Amino acid sequence: MAIMEPNTEDKILAYIKSRGQVTANDLTEHLGISRQAVHRQINRLQEEGLIYKIGRPPKVFYLISEDKIKKEDNNVDEKTKKIIDENFLNITASGERQEGFEGFINWCLKRKDPLEKTAKEYVKTLKKYKLYKKDGLINGMHKIKGTFPDTAVDKLFYLDFYSIERFGKTKLGQLLLYAKQSQNRGLIKELVDQIRPQIEELIKKYKIEAVGFIPPN
Repeated sequence: MAIMEPNTEDKILAYIKSRGQVTANDLTEHLGISRQAVHRQINRLQEEGLIYKIGRPPKVFYLISEDKIKKEDNNVDEKTKKIIDENFLNITASGERQEGFEGFINWCLKRKDPLEKTAKEYVKTLKKYKLYKKDGLINGMHKIKGTFPDTAVDKLFYLDFYSIERFGKTKLGQLLLYAKQSQNRGLIKELVDQIRPQIEELIKKYKIEAVGFIPPN
């Protein structure tokens, strides 16, 4: 009896299921067919409701629809979703950017963590660390004086923690790490845009007359 080879649609579904989420470029390289042919197959699978997409060009990812059903089956309240939307960012080792509540869902699915419970824990952890902030900044003088009793530093501020327990790097921490590692100009600009307002506010508040950049050793 002849064994039927899986057709292109089946290969696409199997590949997405094995990877969790893929781009059109991933599929083009994996299948060895043209980008136009891949998009025809993708459009057909979307029309059939077998896959769906997240993100915006140029970063669009395709996922299996059964995972979407799992994602939509949650009781996370809108206030919690909003906090996660504003604070969550995960950049995977392959450079995939998972952001906001949608990215948090993917993060939970990969770890098989219960969404609703984990979302509450994430917001609770953020609130705990927020207690260290005043006017959006963390005063670092207590820590530096505890480490160096004799210091010429008058004031020291942090914009955010680099990482938090269980959930790893903060949004700013993720941007900093991958902007440095990849030298990606887009990420560097995004990082600069995030920290510029606080730095300008500090310059204005303390009437700072000069700013120096001290590179790491």
